[in-house]
Amino acid sequence: VKALAYSIKYNLKMPDIIGVEEMQDNNGSINDGTTDASLSAKRIIDAVLEIRGPKYEYVEIAPNNNQDGGAPGANIRVGFFYNPSRVKLATVPKLLDKNVVRIGDENPLFESTRKPLAAEFTFQGQNIVVVANHLNSKLGDATPFGKVQPLVLKSEDKRIQLAQEVNYFVQGIQKKNTNAPVVVLGDMNDFEFSKPLKTLEGTILKDMLNTVPKENRYTYIHEGNAQVLDHILVTNNIAPHTIVDPVHLNSNIMKEHGRVSDHDPVLAQIDLKKAS
Repeated sequence: VKALAYSIKYNLKMPDIIGVEEMQDNNGSINDGTTDASLSAKRIIDAVLEIRGPKYEYVEIAPNNNQDGGAPGANIRVGFFYNPSRVKLATVPKLLDKNVVRIGDENPLFESTRKPLAAEFTFQGQNIVVVANHLNSKLGDATPFGKVQPLVLKSEDKRIQLAQEVNYFVQGIQKKNTNAPVVVLGDMNDFEFSKPLKTLEGTILKDMLNTVPKENRYTYIHEGNAQVLDHILVTNNIAPHTIVDPVHLNSNIMKEHGRVSDHDPVLAQIDLKKAS
């Protein structure tokens, strides 16, 4: 936790909003029905405070016990840390019907999969929706240079369908307000050129990882293959005013050398004033 706090303050320079995946419940993998993760979040908040970082707040909607995949009892989910001295969670949302909301709660497509979380924030009088995601893994897929050719991607169909649902959600926001700025981020468990990511983009989102030079375009290394699994997509109206940067804190080094995850974070800067 201390290393994670250090990364937030010194490597990421204390982002206003942090989307997180695989947040476990308060007692980790103890399978006793606990689903709340407020104490898990507090450990991170306190660790950032200890090194004189901002006092973040955390928002989530806890999953039902053992319903969203991952290790039994851990109840992993997505959530947001945000710096309330810089951004506020909108108390009267203008872009969402309610704040916050899980996508796919009643949709069987999302069975045993993390439900995306949408939250509306206000920054200097402007509202923005951020959607955190952790789509189903590539478990069971053939390896790119393995003996099974052409590749068999057993997990891809579900990711395409989940991506379509998130795209529909963003479309719904922009039908009400065509200029609504929306950010869709997270571990999509697929590549920038893949069918799931192209489905997620549709005609209303841009995957900003495509703007990153190829030599720097990776967030994860699997069996020696550097690849993008973690993405930040934005609506077309804010794409020209958005810069993203994968911060290679973790993927290039081993756990023994101090990494805090096997994925790299991706940092985004958005100029909402120019986009308004």
